[in-house]
Amino acid sequence: MKHVCIQVLNYNSEKNTNGMYLDCILSLVNQSYKNIKIIVIDNNSNDNSIIEIKNRFEEIDIITLKKNFATIAFNRGFNEFLNSESDYLLISNNDIIYNNDFIEKSIEFSEKHEDGGFFTPLMIMNDNNKINSTGIIINRSGYAWDRDFGMNENRIKESGEVIAASGGAMFIKREALMKSGSFDPIYRAYYEDVDLSLSLRMRSDFKIYYNKQAICKHGFSMSWNKQSIEKEYYMMRNRYIFIVKYFPIKMLINALRYLFFTSTTGNKKYNFKVYMNLFLILPLLIFKRIKIMCECKRFPAALLQQYHGVPIMEIQKDSIYKKVKII
Repeated sequence: MKHVCIQVLNYNSEKNTNGMYLDCILSLVNQSYKNIKIIVIDNNSNDNSIIEIKNRFEEIDIITLKKNFATIAFNRGFNEFLNSESDYLLISNNDIIYNNDFIEKSIEFSEKHEDGGFFTPLMIMNDNNKINSTGIIINRSGYAWDRDFGMNENRIKESGEVIAASGGAMFIKREALMKSGSFDPIYRAYYEDVDLSLSLRMRSDFKIYYNKQAICKHGFSMSWNKQSIEKEYYMMRNRYIFIVKYFPIKMLINALRYLFFTSTTGNKKYNFKVYMNLFLILPLLIFKRIKIMCECKRFPAALLQQYHGVPIMEIQKDSIYKKVKII
């Protein structure tokens, strides 16, 4: 019987999730598949969330970090998993509620798709039942986007291959993580799941699949209207980092030209901060790019065309959001 390690990231969850973090853990405790181990990795919280978790769920393990930095929490979890004898790993944000057969359906799908390494679920928005994600799409300018974002549930796609998996709820085979490596801490936040997905594809023959039978609900809309300048900074910065690391030279030049003239945080000070930071880390980025070119297979450029329209993606009329252009 396959063993599954489940790791939930926690940080100041009383405020950040409106209490949803407890529902997240409860949904995992109540899974129909019982050969699991649940670990909460606390990212140096300063609220009472970890105390509340300990009081409510005595059966789960808790890892408390002394520092909240970049992707160190999930990477610590990756090491814990690889040093265990678990067969699968589920990494999860703490604002996601899982159907009670989520693990069962994930294992069934994985065993039917032996060439799969990462698996991304059908993620629904918690408060309006619109689709949050059926995997991630990437276009030729380096924009990464949740596929089918904002669609009605009657537009749910069948299971199949996608270019990248969402880090909010990613189901991982042990062998795949051994090939892909950990999250690159250079991102700090955003794009680390896209990067990991590309690392898996370029360092192995594993594929990445969307599984419509594994269903969870995400409290995404709680933060949809809370866009911060810091988030825009990291999204813009990390988009550049991603394309410099991975894009073939001709595609990279075209993407850089487009992003330079169109990409913005909406704040001149933060735009300048993005370019200054990129200038400072450019030697490191060049080193990472050369390393990828020497060690990995070719960038799967064809997948960018296969899974979305380039250069424009439009969210359909039944979406809760209007037409979106992502070039």
